[in-house]
Formats: sequence, structure tokens, C-alpha cells
Amino acid sequence: MKLKLLIIWMVLIPTCLLPQHAFAISYKGSTVEATSDFIGPVGQTSPNLVTGTTVDATEALSLAGTEAVRGWKNFALNGNFRFWHKGDSHTDTTNDVQYKGPDVWATVHAGSSAGQSTISKQTFTLGQTDVPGEPEFFYRHDQTVGTNVGSHPKLLHRVENVRVCAGQTCTISFYAKANASFSIDTALDQYFGTGGSGTVDGSHKTHNLSTSWQRYTHTVTPPGITGKTTGPKSYLEIDFEFPDNATFTVDIAGVQLEAGSVATAREQRPYALEKTLIERFFWRIDFELKQFFLVGQAVGAGDVRFFHFFSTEMACVPSLNFNGNFKITNTTWSTETSGPLELWGANTRFAFIRVLAGSAGLSAGDASTLLADAGSYFEYDCQL
Repeated sequence: MKLKLLIIWMVLIPTCLLPQHAFAISYKGSTVEATSDFIGPVGQTSPNLVTGTTVDATEALSLAGTEAVRGWKNFALNGNFRFWHKGDSHTDTTNDVQYKGPDVWATVHAGSSAGQSTISKQTFTLGQTDVPGEPEFFYRHDQTVGTNVGSHPKLLHRVENVRVCAGQTCTISFYAKANASFSIDTALDQYFGTGGSGTVDGSHKTHNLSTSWQRYTHTVTPPGITGKTTGPKSYLEIDFEFPDNATFTVDIAGVQLEAGSVATAREQRPYALEKTLIERFFWRIDFELKQFFLVGQAVGAGDVRFFHFFSTEMACVPSLNFNGNFKITNTTWSTETSGPLELWGANTRFAFIRVLAGSAGLSAGDASTLLADAGSYFEYDCQL
């Protein structure tokens, strides 16, 4: 009876809520049989519910009767380029890493020398079939001034934790097209964090692009990390390396990094889930209208402190960037007073904001609210 109840529970709940190493099962006579996907990456082991032994995830998928869709398989965030909170386009000539385009993706516009490019968010035509699954957006890199020879513009994404794919076979897949036929490279690099072992650059694969959308893959086994040391903010970096000494336009969509040697169907995570995963590294709040933002308390004349809890736990203690006009109110909300705002302290769960406004008429212990004018924004940044 307990087994039957367990089976009914597992069948009724959504697949995405199953434990990471689990089967959906059915009851047949005196045996238990796996009937659907293994939830977890290929290459890891899981309990065989029939024999009590362990099997590789690839075998588990075979037992389940399909190698179709595995939940939570894409290590890359914002691979569909939906979220661009800093603006839908950006032009630059700098040669350093810039987080000014798609959320949690970085660009190097000019390589190590002169050059200029514009990156932008583009929209697919409804009903197009070149890229399956009705994606909404794609990334465009338009190199308007070529770099010097040997200096490559890049698109980068850093996957939290250098342990991802270490010593295991993983596959990068993406859709791309260009304004002409030329090649780009992909690679996976291992960074061991602040104070950790030296960076390990991965082997490159060259992809020959055309003027039509095509899917490209790169299967690679990053080195194992036995004997290495890690520090804070380690990551596995997905590199797209574009042509040097040239002008060009390249479009990229549907980036996926998954365990195993096969590029499976593009994973489409729900909007709210993808947004929350991104906010572990970058959280921006835009104030489209004038509004009360936080409630706090004065600790002295015009010295007010506010706690601001993050939408999710961040990957590190973030920095705060803000722009616009912020004011504090008195206890009756009858006056609004501007003053310097600063990040007074923070951890990975909340920030402590301080505003100094000596003319606000507040005394120690008085309550106050923080008011944001329309067009203002807060950004908490913990990019890797």
C-alpha cells in the first residue's frame, strides 16, 4: 500500500518538482518499472530502483525508454537572450569585459586593441521555423570597426562553480547566422576563483557560419580538477570568439551547455524561474513611477537606515549601483528630503542602505520611508 501511494504521488506531481536523481515509475504486479526520464545530467549515477544497484544516467535514460527531455539540463543562464535590464543595445570601443548587454553575459568589444561594435537584442519573426521552439529573441554583434590582427571580440558567459563539467563530457550548442560566410570559435575555460589555481584555457572548436540559421555543437571534456585549489567566485566560462581585423554581423540564439555528448532539444525554462536564477548574480529594480521603496528608522538627526532583502540569495556580497533621485520622508509623510545614499553594509541575503538628510526633521527612533522618483533604478551586482 505504501508503495502504491508513493507511485501515485510521483505521477501526480510535476516532473520539475521531482528530486534531481529520481524516476517517474509505475507499479506492475510485484515489480517497479521506470517509465519516464531520468532527472539529472548524463554521466552521473543514480539508484536503480529495480535491482538496488547503481547505473549510469545514460543507462537510466535507456531504462526509462527515452532520451528526450531532461529537466534542469542547461547550465547556461539567459541563453535565449530574453533579459537585457541594462538596455537593448550598447556600443563600445573598450577592450575590457563589459556587462552592458544581455543579463549575465559579457562582451569584449574591441579585443586588445582598437575596434568598435554594437550589441543588440533582436526579435524573431512570429512563426519562423529556422530556429525551433518559437524563441522570442536573439543576440546580435555588429562589428563596425575591425580590430587589429590577433585581437578578437568576444561574447562570454560564466557558469557558477568550476566543478561544472570538470573531467566530464559536456556539449555546447547554439544557433547562429552571419551577414557573410566566416568562422567563429567556441571554448570552455576553467577559472578557479580568487586565490585559487591558475586559469585553464580549453581547446577551441571552429564553426563555419553561413547566412542562414543553423545549429552548431561543440563536445568537450574539460580537465579534471584533482589537486587544484578553489577560491571565491570560481566559474566555467563559455567563450564565443569572433573574427579579428574584420567588420561583420553575427546573430546567436538558444545557447545551451549540458552534460553528455549529445546536443538535446533546447530547454525552455519558465520566465519567472529564469529571472530568479539571473538575480543570484544581477538584480535591477527600475522605478517607472514615483513610489515608496523601503521602510526604515532614523538612528540620529537625519541619519536613516533601511534593510533591503534581495529577491534570492546572491552568489556573493554584491556591489550597489544606483541612479536617479531618492528621498526620505518624515514620520507623517508630509515632507520629502533628498540626501546622499550609500550601501552601508551587505551580505548575500540583504543590504543595509544609509541616507543622510539632516534637514528632514527626524530624530533617533523615528520611522521613515525611502522614496524613489520615476526613472530611478537600483542594481545589485555580483557578476562572476
